[in-house]
Amino acid sequence: VYSAWVPGNEGGESETVLGNWFASRGNRSDVVLATKVGAGYPEPRGLTSSAIKTGVEESLQRLRTDYIDLYYTHYDDPSVPVEEIIATLDELVREGKVREIAASNVSAERLEAQLTFSTQESLARYVALQPHYNLVSRDTFEGDLADVAARHGLATIPYYSLASGFLTGKYRPGTAVDSPRSTGAAKYLETERGQKVLAALDDVAANHA
Repeated sequence: VYSAWVPGNEGGESETVLGNWFASRGNRSDVVLATKVGAGYPEPRGLTSSAIKTGVEESLQRLRTDYIDLYYTHYDDPSVPVEEIIATLDELVREGKVREIAASNVSAERLEAQLTFSTQESLARYVALQPHYNLVSRDTFEGDLADVAARHGLATIPYYSLASGFLTGKYRPGTAVDSPRSTGAAKYLETERGQKVLAALDDVAANHA
C-alpha cells in the first residue's frame, strides 16, 4: 500500500522488489518475512473473508513465495465480525500460506475479542501486535491495549518508534529538514509535550556523551 502513494505506482511494488531479491539470492528460507493485508489506496480493502484471501494470493505472487511467516491485519475493520476475520486467517494457516498471524491498529476491545474467539474455537491466534508507540505517542499503546498484549503474551513491535524522525533530534525550531517525513515529524515541535520530550532526550544524551 505504501508505494501506491507514489505517482505511477499501483501498490505492491515493495513486495515485488523483495520477491525478485529472494529469487536472485535463493535465500527465502533464511528470512522471516512479514507483510500485511487490509489496507488499500485510496480506499481500504477491509478485512472481509474475500479481501483477506485475495490479498494473500496477490502478496504470495509478488513475493514469489508459497508462504508468509507473519501476516498482519494492517487496520482493524469493525464492519467485519471478529469471527469472520479469525476464521479466514485460520484457514490460511491451515493451508500453509501463512505461518503466524498478527494485528496492527486495533482497539483493546477488538483485540481481546479476537484472541478470546481464537482460544475458544482452537483457531489460529495472534502472536504479535504492532501499535503506534513512541515517546511522544504513549497513549496509543500504554493502558488497555498494552494490558491485553501482556495478558496474552503477544510480542509487541511498534511502528513510528522515532515519531517519523522527530526523536532523532534533527528537527529543531527554525531548522528546515529536507525529508519526505519532515511535515509529520515537525508537527511535534508545535506541542509543549514534544518540546519537553526533546529537551529530556538532550539531557540524557549529554549525560552519556
